[in-house]
Amino acid sequence: MATIELIETEIPATRLSKTVAVERKTDPLSWLLPRIIGLLLVTDILFRFLPFDLFCFRAWEYMTRYQEPGAIFQANAQFQRDRTYGNLANIANLPQWRQYRPQQFTTDAHGFRNPPLPMDGPVAALFVGDSFLAGDAVSDGDTLTAQLSALTGLQFYNAGGPYAYATTVRLLKGKLGLKRGRVIVVQTQGVSGPMLRDAELGTRGSWRARMFRALTGAHGDRVESWVRGWLRVSPLRVVLQKGYMALSNDRILPNVYADKAIARQLRSGDTMLFYRPEVEACRVRRDMADVAEYLTWLAIALKQEGFDLAVVLVPNKYSVYHSLLADGINDPPLARHPYAQLEERLTSSGLDVLNLTPQLQACAARQAEAGQYLYWLDDTHWNRDGITVAARSIQQAWFPSENAQPARDVCADVSTRVVK
Repeated sequence: MATIELIETEIPATRLSKTVAVERKTDPLSWLLPRIIGLLLVTDILFRFLPFDLFCFRAWEYMTRYQEPGAIFQANAQFQRDRTYGNLANIANLPQWRQYRPQQFTTDAHGFRNPPLPMDGPVAALFVGDSFLAGDAVSDGDTLTAQLSALTGLQFYNAGGPYAYATTVRLLKGKLGLKRGRVIVVQTQGVSGPMLRDAELGTRGSWRARMFRALTGAHGDRVESWVRGWLRVSPLRVVLQKGYMALSNDRILPNVYADKAIARQLRSGDTMLFYRPEVEACRVRRDMADVAEYLTWLAIALKQEGFDLAVVLVPNKYSVYHSLLADGINDPPLARHPYAQLEERLTSSGLDVLNLTPQLQACAARQAEAGQYLYWLDDTHWNRDGITVAARSIQQAWFPSENAQPARDVCADVSTRVVK
């Protein structure tokens, strides 16, 4: 049988040291990468302790980091900035189309956009809805509830933000001491029935909230919200993304964000940005039966709580300005506006409905001749003047009380102040 002999060979120490030195010289990344990762980790942690408004281009990002339970904003907070700009100019990385304006955004003790002082009288109506109602792109005095209060002398509560409308009303019924009254839903075109249904189901609480409640008692939901906001939002990531977007200017790097918005010229000569999914949605016939089903269910659920439901329908920006585009004749024709059928469905169910589409379209046509607009040029949302048209329309439809100002043309004396 053959045998195998193992022969031990001794490597000289000088040769071994040279080999190790060569290996170290050919692998510098193994030394550098861990230090870069460690530096980024330390920087990320330190940045989380800095005031977050330093990294925000508008109030929405700042206010939604630490959400009050049952709301989407931080409670008893305020954001104030002299130069904010719109979400479309941001997400599409189009700084040349920014429309700068000041913004002040204040929340109350419940995490909703109302004056911090408690109300000194009865609430005429509780408003629920999305960012259009909350006033994403306007200051405190320009929100729908603020303008409607100024017109009527009545008090309205702005519960805009959460999509779980039934849950929000039940929560505020206890916190505000409400027994009965009117709830007004501000329904926008992009909010679907499944979104609203899912939001109601999502209010049951997560395992993290239950864990924090077990550890901290009654404040568990709030603690969980703050921990989640601290971990989820990275200011360093915001800074790095802004740096990358600054380089993505089609000169140094291609702008990969540009297709998220569409820049179109109006007959007035101004350029207006539109959110691409909204433009595409307007060209497809959409049945909003799912929204009608949810709102009908909501009316029944709130009736059991002692509240009557009314609905305000707010069209998206492209629906309002499509006919005012300088080259709009080349666009595919719009499908029948889904609000027409939705209004019919809701009215047949016995709900009070106010469709703002005709008023906003008519006022937009009149104001555009003077280079004034009802929606921000660089944002998906309406501005102060668009909200004024809505507030006057709601006042005339539902609150023509003795305290209200006389009915007048909802488009009269509307003029936008823009900070360049």
